[in-house]
Amino acid sequence: MHGQELTRFVIGIIGNVISGLLFSLANAYFLENTQEENHRGVSPISIPGLCYELYLVDLLWFTNGSSQQHSRGHHQFRWALSGVVLPGHFLLLHNKKNRGIIVLFLLAEAALFAGIVVITLVCFHTHVKRSMFVGIVCIVFGIIMYGSPLSIVAKVIRTKSAEFLPFWLCLAGFSNGVVWFAYANLYSFDLYIAIGNGVGGFLGLVQLLVYGFYTFKAWRGGPVHTDVKPGEQRDRFSSIKKSAISIALAVGLVTRFPDLGCLGQANAAPIAPALPDVSVLISGPPIKDPGALLRYALPIDNKAIREVQKPLEDITESLKVAGVKALDSVERNVRQATRALKQGRTLIVGGLAKSKVDDGIELLNKLEAGLDELQKIAEDRNRDAVAPKQKELLNYVGGVEEDMVDGFPYEVPEEYKNMPLLKGRATVDMKVKVKDNPNLNECVFRIVLDGYNAPVTAGNFVDLVQRHFYDGMEIQRADGFVVQTGDPEGPAEGFIDPSTEKTRTIPLEIMVNGEKAPFYGETLEELGLYKAQTKLPFNAFGTMAMAREEFENNSASSQVFWLLKESELTPSNANILDGRYAVFGYVTENEDFLADLKVGDVIESMQVVAGLDNLVNPSYKIAG
Repeated sequence: MHGQELTRFVIGIIGNVISGLLFSLANAYFLENTQEENHRGVSPISIPGLCYELYLVDLLWFTNGSSQQHSRGHHQFRWALSGVVLPGHFLLLHNKKNRGIIVLFLLAEAALFAGIVVITLVCFHTHVKRSMFVGIVCIVFGIIMYGSPLSIVAKVIRTKSAEFLPFWLCLAGFSNGVVWFAYANLYSFDLYIAIGNGVGGFLGLVQLLVYGFYTFKAWRGGPVHTDVKPGEQRDRFSSIKKSAISIALAVGLVTRFPDLGCLGQANAAPIAPALPDVSVLISGPPIKDPGALLRYALPIDNKAIREVQKPLEDITESLKVAGVKALDSVERNVRQATRALKQGRTLIVGGLAKSKVDDGIELLNKLEAGLDELQKIAEDRNRDAVAPKQKELLNYVGGVEEDMVDGFPYEVPEEYKNMPLLKGRATVDMKVKVKDNPNLNECVFRIVLDGYNAPVTAGNFVDLVQRHFYDGMEIQRADGFVVQTGDPEGPAEGFIDPSTEKTRTIPLEIMVNGEKAPFYGETLEELGLYKAQTKLPFNAFGTMAMAREEFENNSASSQVFWLLKESELTPSNANILDGRYAVFGYVTENEDFLADLKVGDVIESMQVVAGLDNLVNPSYKIAG
């Protein structure tokens, strides 16, 4: 559990405690006003309004949490049970006249809750849609819950006295909203928690400010509510303290709360800001080069080699400037990479796997010599020679980084470990016969498959390639958005395993930055990881992924597709495909020609040209 996870866990515990206090204070306030009903002048129905909303909202959170589709549901589980029990107190302690009205309230709440459950189960058939519906309902009733004490504000303003506004209940509501809002914004953003509790925290702040204003005004000698008997007025010193707390909380909210980063590990990142992190969308242009994406996706943690890599990758952006002016930036990039290599060479060599040290050192020597050559190219203002040399040097960098990977970095889950797995990377050449195109007769597309981040998905594909499953198959979809193939002839929509005579399917497999192993069987949306960035994003032209049925995450078999372009649905770094479909490779050569493919063009052959030794549990050998 790293820094933000630990901080979120601790804040969740604090939120549980505050939620429990909120229930207790609502109940205590109700009992107090029941006993003083005749001389306080507060309606017995308006007093427990907050309690009824607590009851309904927590029943809904309980329903959502018990299905494990909502992160707050886990933390609110025990308080939901309390929310079911507390309304019973109202029936026992109210007089006979009001008891009947309260029974009607409870029956109405129960009917509403039952209706929501029925609608959820009947009208929505996926976890995502059910979670969204219940989440929206929780937002609505949560806001009503937080705003319930405001029903007394009119009386406070009319009497110019904060006597009737329950200070500790308002404070608990404000604290509950702020804590759960912070919880929603840590590690993985939760929209449903954030909206309801964010508004709730604001409403709680308004209540505290109203209380502080009228308490302070009364202390300064303002008019006092004439209906309140002298013996019922609160102690002035206590009121002043509450007023000070209200003002301090308001100031604290504006100036931000103290950093809670100390709750995490010593080297953990600071707590995320209150608003969703959109820095990934505005910090710079997204990485679209397939080679760069593959290099950054390697499971290594060596800052020294990354500092050499980055300025070389940045040359791509430098070359977007017209004319020879771009070469000034290229020179700076090369000098930066050269300096980083000299300063970090010892750390780079120290990061090489023991069995690959010699190969890594050889690549570093070639890289060092190549940097000198690229510097000379830039000084000679030979713009056309820059890009080819850059590609060569980045291949050396990628080779060094691969030499840092020592074995396979994690264990595949038990239920999938006997399937064909690609524990590393492999390269496939796909030769396509192009019809009715005078400018292109055939084309060989080079595809790099990443088994480090998608071992099950990539292993399944390599196994099918070795079975010659795709040889002779036509391109079955080419609409300018994707190119797709893999649907065999006949009624089956995937590969029929001869050993079982059933369609072989594989799970949805998504690797997220910062995680040690992929997630299986659930989309990132279903997991609540709305801000998470995938290791293999749909950024590059020619991104390769598995097709599947829309509502069946684990239905992928043999159909694959290549993404061709960005649209309003798939902008790089912020698209609706990331986290929903399993990316397992990129076309690294001739990817631009994917746009020329049409339905009916034939895949003459697919052949694994490198990395076949990384395939374990190959079923094609058993079949052979």
